[in-house]
Amino acid sequence: SPPGFKLFESGSSIDWDGDFIGLVCVNEEDGLDFRVLQTVDGERELKMFWKDTEISTKSNVRDLLKEEQLWDVFQLRAIATLQNRVERQLLSLEKAKASISLMGELEKSRYPYFDTMKLRSLEETLMLQAYEDFEDKKDGLLASQVVQDYLASFNEEGTPAEDDFT
Repeated sequence: SPPGFKLFESGSSIDWDGDFIGLVCVNEEDGLDFRVLQTVDGERELKMFWKDTEISTKSNVRDLLKEEQLWDVFQLRAIATLQNRVERQLLSLEKAKASISLMGELEKSRYPYFDTMKLRSLEETLMLQAYEDFEDKKDGLLASQVVQDYLASFNEEGTPAEDDFT
């Protein structure tokens, strides 16, 4: 399946799923590694590792990350990434709404117009709720002692944190 994520309602909030996001939110310093290995028949293949454990599929990346002490940091990176994407989608919907409003009355009287507008309205509602929920989740994760210690470690070393969670 192509890289991406899916948003869905989970009780009264919006949650997400997407194995690709786990890969986007970790790097070599965290423990992610890629190696070109030679097979027994001489072919070469690219393998992905997390702290010397081979990652056989994207789907087990999240499971491996959950076991890490920095899980809250990884979650915060993921939420910030997702929220950024949701914000871009909201801007795109807003631009499309402006374009659609320029249509003539003749076009607006057709059924596909109403179906399209209903779908866009539902998408916008979902995106707005996701943006707000992600903001709350970010606030909660920023209060985590693990995240606080992680960010403080950058300040102690005198190097700026590379992650921007705003």
